[in-house]
Amino acid sequence: QYLFNNGYFDGEIKKDVIFKKRKAILIYSINTKKPYLISNILYTIEDSSLFSIIMSDTSKCKIKQNTIFNTDILQEERQRIEYLFRNNGYYSFSKDYISFELDTFKSNNKIIINVVIKNPVIKLGDNDIRKGFHQRYTINDIQVWIDNQRTSDTLNYNPDSIMYDIRTIKDISYFYRDKISIKPEVLANHMYINKNSIFKQKDVEETFNGLSSLQI
Repeated sequence: QYLFNNGYFDGEIKKDVIFKKRKAILIYSINTKKPYLISNILYTIEDSSLFSIIMSDTSKCKIKQNTIFNTDILQEERQRIEYLFRNNGYYSFSKDYISFELDTFKSNNKIIINVVIKNPVIKLGDNDIRKGFHQRYTINDIQVWIDNQRTSDTLNYNPDSIMYDIRTIKDISYFYRDKISIKPEVLANHMYINKNSIFKQKDVEETFNGLSSLQI
């Protein structure tokens, strides 16, 4: 399995056993043979709206031509593609939609890798299944709750100003009540998510890291 994962598809392993008195010596002879090199990378993408995104970013592809095949690189590429789409509005996209098809040529030890990106499956009934499309998301409202548990206070996403103090800074609503430990203006300096922009995973991560740096 280790040989296969590292591109040595034709590797052979032989085992010999030598007995000496009450002990046995195991000898493993490994013939790796020639590794398979990646000759070409193809893409099969069911949703045409995703095609231009991935084609514009192929320079960052982890899979390189004329390199030895390696399954770890494939997993790194799956994660890269997942992050790429989540940075372009596809909030619900997962690496589970990505698979790889391998086509080997034993005559010259070459391999073609086809990157397959499938559409989500929608279940309409017990026996009714159809293919959907990947949804692109735009940020609607952004709410920041300070020193409050929203779910314990109210299930209403639009609470009124009678129950809460509400400050709006750069289209972001800050909800709080009574005395608070940090001012909304301080938090606003670490918010990188913008209303009406497409969802971007990196904006969420930068906001989380910025707020975490305040040690609150």
